[in-house]
Amino acid sequence: MISDRMGEVLARLDLHDRPADVLGPRCTEALGVDHLAVSLALDEPGSAGLAALGPAAERPAPGRRAAASEQLWSSSRTGSAVDDLQFTLGEGPEHDTLRTRRAVLEHDLRTVDPDRWPTLLPALAELPVRAVFCLPLCLGGITPGVLTALRENPGPMSGQQMEDALALADAITFHLLTGGADPLEAWIGPQCSGELHRAVVHQATGMVSVQLGLCLDDALARVRAHAYRLGEPVTRVADDIVKRRIRLSHDPPPGRGLPPGRGLPGPRTDDPSAPRAHPDDPPTSRAHPDDPPETPRE
Repeated sequence: MISDRMGEVLARLDLHDRPADVLGPRCTEALGVDHLAVSLALDEPGSAGLAALGPAAERPAPGRRAAASEQLWSSSRTGSAVDDLQFTLGEGPEHDTLRTRRAVLEHDLRTVDPDRWPTLLPALAELPVRAVFCLPLCLGGITPGVLTALRENPGPMSGQQMEDALALADAITFHLLTGGADPLEAWIGPQCSGELHRAVVHQATGMVSVQLGLCLDDALARVRAHAYRLGEPVTRVADDIVKRRIRLSHDPPPGRGLPPGRGLPGPRTDDPSAPRAHPDDPPTSRAHPDDPPETPRE
């Protein structure tokens, strides 16, 4: 049986036009967690994902396999950072949940086998996250996405908290699949200009595909790898590609891994002179042949 606090949240979710205005502190308190995020599957077979949300969803270009998920909503910057890391690195509990359609409940990330998520775990160690709970959003044979709950201190959910989390996942699934003609707009709202969190990544993927003559899967992998090498959020690197601040080359420099402390997105700056990489990175290929070369900062 769900708690009274979660019952109030679900009642408001059922009546409210914008779920993002309902979810937040009430949910995190009821679940005993610090951060929440809702992500959509990128149209894997059997996932429904963006296809379930109608024409407003800007889907990845045809011919690209499902890469993971698209962030629909997050309660905090930390929740967004964890979601972006999993997208950039191509591994993590969200991926496992979408692939298996089973919950992934890790109440202490320090005890997770390092081989399970070899690149994600070191990156997560730089964030205030010590427990992760991913629940599939399922209805029959359809899995449109994942509900992720994060805790800053290790520890399992109580039985009551898990019941509440499962009820919340069911309510979100129902809202996504039956939320009228445009459920996507109801979630992201006008504050995001009607675009998904990683719409710019899909745009950058198309540009890199044309520039380097790659299939879309390989182009996305190149964008992700570049973000990983710089320790930058993939959305920030994609934005630089779309705005022609950088242009990826056919032979990217060898990767160094994720620099310590650089996994959490910082404030965005549109200053072209701002450093885009770690000081000892080789300069990135420039957008146009007649552009002046970048000068590495001391």
